[in-house]
Amino acid sequence: MTNVLPPPTNASYNIFALPLEAPSFGSRSVVSNPWDIVASPEGWHSDGTNNYTNTRGNNVYAYSDQDNTNSPGYSPSGGSSLNFDFPYAEGRYINPFTHRDAAITNLFYMNNRMHDIFYKFGFTEASRNFQTNNFGKGGIGNDAVNAEAFDGSGLNNANFSSGYETVISGTAYLLAPRMQMYLWDRAQTAADPISRYQYNSPANIASRPKIPTRSAAFGPLLFEGQSVTGDLAISVPDDGCSTVTNMAGKIGIAKRGTCTFALKVKNLQNAGATGVIIYDPVNATPITMGHDDAVSGITIPSIMMGKNEGEYLVNQIAGGATINTTLINDYSGFKHSSLDNGVVVHEYGHGISNRLTGSCNLTQFRHIQK
Repeated sequence: MTNVLPPPTNASYNIFALPLEAPSFGSRSVVSNPWDIVASPEGWHSDGTNNYTNTRGNNVYAYSDQDNTNSPGYSPSGGSSLNFDFPYAEGRYINPFTHRDAAITNLFYMNNRMHDIFYKFGFTEASRNFQTNNFGKGGIGNDAVNAEAFDGSGLNNANFSSGYETVISGTAYLLAPRMQMYLWDRAQTAADPISRYQYNSPANIASRPKIPTRSAAFGPLLFEGQSVTGDLAISVPDDGCSTVTNMAGKIGIAKRGTCTFALKVKNLQNAGATGVIIYDPVNATPITMGHDDAVSGITIPSIMMGKNEGEYLVNQIAGGATINTTLINDYSGFKHSSLDNGVVVHEYGHGISNRLTGSCNLTQFRHIQK
């Protein structure tokens, strides 16, 4: 006799419903029970064994990973009624973390919709799709998507690692896929820069107008109230490209050039620095500091500023000033990629194509096993 599954529990979501691509194309709406019963026979909040009231189910677990731990963090709860209706707004002076629940809910909705839509086109259990429970329809299972909103590993990007579900010499190997969704920064001008630092003392320096700075594609992003405070100290050597003298408890200053940004920050971190400011000795306009695949283990924040401000700080410190500074990021005006359905669809598409391309999965598997 065929086992008859119980009907899914009712659920509703206030989201940017397809076919809307992003907030700029329309408004949110409340949708109820939007799943395809063939693709998701237990709905979106049950794997047939476990029932969830947060943004977790058989196809995806959506949560915040702002500390970049690649492990489940905060996820919103819809309560016993599974009502995921949370406030949302965007604007220049609105902090995106204020509407974290709405963003994670939309990410959960979109991953599930992609799962159900592409199920109809053949991305099923037998094709090694992304599910915890395959309900006896083939495949291995236990590889629902880990969808990470507010990912702390970067800004202005998103990615999807498809994991693997394969059998080699009779042994099953599994790695769940991971979607990482970043915040996107806002435009900044000289009159309205993104605030990434604050001089605390002395008073004449603390009152200086802020200037535009850029962040790094490595190290912590200082989300939600996180900050680092210390006295500034000039790196010796000044470019930070070799072993740096003791900087315990200091926020180090190094100039651009000779080696990668990441190597400079790592060298200052090894010397005891708690944060780093890198300045460009040639150009007035800073750039985003790219990562270096050869450098890992950076645990301190860093920012970049242009020639004028950097040389001002160096000259003040060389003249005897003690400049106490806080590195802290103001995310007001930043936007959620989790609310942009086009970005989510794009990344999920990478997941499907890579999962279905056996050579890519085998290469990834072998690389991970090294």
